[in-house]
Amino acid sequence: MSDSDTNKIASPPAVRKDADLVVVKQGNVTPFKAEQASAETAVDEALVKKRSWLLPVSFILIVVLPVLTVAWFLMTEASARYTAEFRVAVRSLDAPPPVGVEGFLGVAGLGSPVSNESHAVVQFLESRAIIDGIENTHVGGFDGIFAKPDIDRLSNISPQAPVEARLKHWKRFVDVRFETSSGTVIVEATTFSPEDTLALGAFLLNESEQFVNELSQLARSGAVSFAQQEYEIAEDRMMQARMALNAFQETERTLDPMGQAESSQSLLAELEQTLLEQKLRLSAQQRELADDSFLVQRTLRRIDDLEAAIADIKNSATSSVGAEERPLTQLVQEFSRLSSEAEFAELSYLSALSSLETARMEADRHKLYLATIVKPGLPEQASFPKPLTGILVALCLALAAWGIGVIGVVTVREHM
Repeated sequence: MSDSDTNKIASPPAVRKDADLVVVKQGNVTPFKAEQASAETAVDEALVKKRSWLLPVSFILIVVLPVLTVAWFLMTEASARYTAEFRVAVRSLDAPPPVGVEGFLGVAGLGSPVSNESHAVVQFLESRAIIDGIENTHVGGFDGIFAKPDIDRLSNISPQAPVEARLKHWKRFVDVRFETSSGTVIVEATTFSPEDTLALGAFLLNESEQFVNELSQLARSGAVSFAQQEYEIAEDRMMQARMALNAFQETERTLDPMGQAESSQSLLAELEQTLLEQKLRLSAQQRELADDSFLVQRTLRRIDDLEAAIADIKNSATSSVGAEERPLTQLVQEFSRLSSEAEFAELSYLSALSSLETARMEADRHKLYLATIVKPGLPEQASFPKPLTGILVALCLALAAWGIGVIGVVTVREHM
């Protein structure tokens, strides 16, 4: 084998890189044609030029134009908005004396915050009922506040809008929230004039007070209703028992058969005692006097009279008396039953009356009321628009969106 052959075998393959393309051939290298290399270079330059104008165009579309639009709207088209805030708290009268900061600030008369009812106030002020109620107030109704023709398009609402859209629009301009730490309901009402804002805030405060009063009355009625029902039942039972007793007295023409019977028994006991005394006297007289003597005969007549009187009393107890001619014993038994029922009904009535008064006092102790901490005032300065703040926020958001987009595109191209 010659030296030239040995050099050919030992020499490494030739490699040429041009435009990221490598062509290798065992033993020798195939060169690129000049025309192919120049075409690939032209394509790369075109891609670079395309990327160079996409970046500023994207910046203009994503950053410059939106920021200019926001600036134009805030400075020329946006309607001024005025906000009034008031703070209230639902309280109960049965609260313990406040301590700590609350007691130091001197709000001892406000009672304790009631969380559930406070959340109910928040839900009420964000409900359809408040929109229906605003139509009959002096503030001009919903359309008189939010559907004026001079309001900008983004803040206006059509007078023909459905109630669902009105409710959504209402929540946009009336912010209601509950502050758990202080138990306070915070309401921020926003309109397009200071007068409307003040009127709307006063309306919402008045509606909140009425709503809490209705809640309190409903809770009080629920707590007292059972005691009231028991009282009415006891009262009706007592009246019926008294009417039955009165009817008995009128029918039998006697006020108190029991008293009559007791009087008869007392009289009977006295007559029997007198009869016994007369019999003892007669026995003594007969031992000393003749039977036909005046004293003996007088004593005999007294004994006969006493026995007749005793017999009449005993007969009256079993004879028929009254309008229905019933025995006195039956009248006494009937009167006793009616009297017992009337007395029991009266005791039940007094007990039910006491329970009712106790329930009312307990309900009054738990009475709810709305404590106004901050009243709505007439705003003097518009809360919106604030052009400088709005433009800076729009610029920051646009720059963030544009930067994220550029980083994302670059990342995707590097991994392709």
